[in-house]
Amino acid sequence: MNKFYMNGKLIHKASDHNTKRCEVEKWVFLPHSDFERLKTNPYQEHEAITAAKDLMYEDKNAYHCIMLLDEYGEDGLLIEAEGFDHPRLSMFVPDAKSIYERYHTSEPELKPHDMIKDTVEKITELAHTGKTDFTSADMIDMDEIESHVKNTDRLFCSELS
Repeated sequence: MNKFYMNGKLIHKASDHNTKRCEVEKWVFLPHSDFERLKTNPYQEHEAITAAKDLMYEDKNAYHCIMLLDEYGEDGLLIEAEGFDHPRLSMFVPDAKSIYERYHTSEPELKPHDMIKDTVEKITELAHTGKTDFTSADMIDMDEIESHVKNTDRLFCSELS
């Protein structure tokens, strides 16, 4: 059985796990060394936080935050500085880069991405069973691709009108 791995911080005898909406106002990529330094010492000042401190606050509906991303890693730090030059509230977010990529990908771009992902999964499954006599036609539904291209063209043309 495959195992699932993630990084996280478990809280000893947590009183609750209630949450509040966090709205990411800005995504900021940091050099790996800066990201690691903030991860190990989250209450230090950083110029990315200072530059965006006016975007971070709490209202009755949400925390308004920035997401700091490791330019070479996958994880992120969600930061709310409450007007300070350092994080006042923060949360480690595993695999934040995939969230960023998914959020910044348009709907027409998501479909081919998902189709490619499905194809890779099929190939992996066949490779694990030892099957080697398959072709790309076995993996890719060309009718589905053609339909997607036509729909994307229609959508693009209607946006230009």
